[in-house]
Amino acid sequence: MSDEVGSGRSDWARLERRHRVAVIVFATALVLVAGAVGAAWWGASRTVSGQDAPVVVDPLPPETPIVQPATPSVTTASTGTSAASTLSADPAARLTVPAGRAALVAFRVQGALVVAGEDGTGETTVLKDAPAIYSLSPDGRTVAALDAERGELILVDVASRKVKRVPDAVPAAAPSWAPDSSRVYFTAGKSAVHARRVRRDGSGSEQVAAEVISPQVSPDGKRVAYLFPKGPGGNLLLVRRLSETAAVRVAEGIAEFTWADAAGLYYSTIPRLRPSEIHGVAADRSQDRMLDGYAGARPASFTDLHADANGTWLIYAETGDDGYSRMIALYHDGTRRRSLSVRRDTYPMGWSADGERILFIEGNSVQGEPTSLMSVLPDGTGRRTVFPGADR
Repeated sequence: MSDEVGSGRSDWARLERRHRVAVIVFATALVLVAGAVGAAWWGASRTVSGQDAPVVVDPLPPETPIVQPATPSVTTASTGTSAASTLSADPAARLTVPAGRAALVAFRVQGALVVAGEDGTGETTVLKDAPAIYSLSPDGRTVAALDAERGELILVDVASRKVKRVPDAVPAAAPSWAPDSSRVYFTAGKSAVHARRVRRDGSGSEQVAAEVISPQVSPDGKRVAYLFPKGPGGNLLLVRRLSETAAVRVAEGIAEFTWADAAGLYYSTIPRLRPSEIHGVAADRSQDRMLDGYAGARPASFTDLHADANGTWLIYAETGDDGYSRMIALYHDGTRRRSLSVRRDTYPMGWSADGERILFIEGNSVQGEPTSLMSVLPDGTGRRTVFPGADR
């Protein structure tokens, strides 16, 4: 194993602020004017306007809650305190490592799916001919993979390599694990697309919601978010409490999304509908803030979104139509943006179990470049080679 040190280019950005004040005028003998500004989220200053009727979906029993330590709210001199966020501005205090999160990572080597320690040691080949879409459970005991050719969700026990197959799966997005690793959520339905969940042993398959794709569970296991692909403005992002039957319409024109914390999400927009942007949004849609926007001349998309344990940092890829992929780390309020690509294409894989380091693949195998699993700190320092030859 070899180490390599370098850093990316820092790009500090200032965020535009705007407030919308709702004014209600009652014409009687007296005229009363009242204005109110919504509470900020992540120091946000742009409020989502309008209220849409909730989307009714199929009821489900609630997940077993995952209790995590509380984290202080963010306070900044320019934007004030966020009441809806659980983020901390102090990097030393922000980490609340999810209980049961194993320090393991899954990747492919010459087509085989491998699980190894985050330092590259103890590698185990789980599948010899692995699908390209997969997800390791938080406890590191099970891999969920999507077999696009057979239309199946494959559940593999890492220790025994025993395989369970769940039919009628659609490769819309990587499977999403519940925080306690008890269930995995995925897109199903070749004729009538919908979100489903199943236990890790392949039993108890049940529908989560109809006509939606790409379900993801919140870090506390109490909500699920998914995309409704038939929205008038492109994919609608919907969020629902698992104990309730109605989902809230949070945003539209969505390309990809990920949970930031139990109260909010990050999402990217579809570039053909509007310029590529990264947003932070409250799960109750009370606040929506643009954090990053693409300003290049050639078309590009923001993909592969991954937030750290508390949503303090977001990593994602800027990908272009010519096949390039550059990895970016963005601080939750948008004030710190750093390109983490040094020489070659980089592809985010996620965060280490302690939430400190970013795991990614460097090199483009399609173009014949050598590839490696790497790790780096969000500020671009401490680059390490974890596993040479690893690929997505």
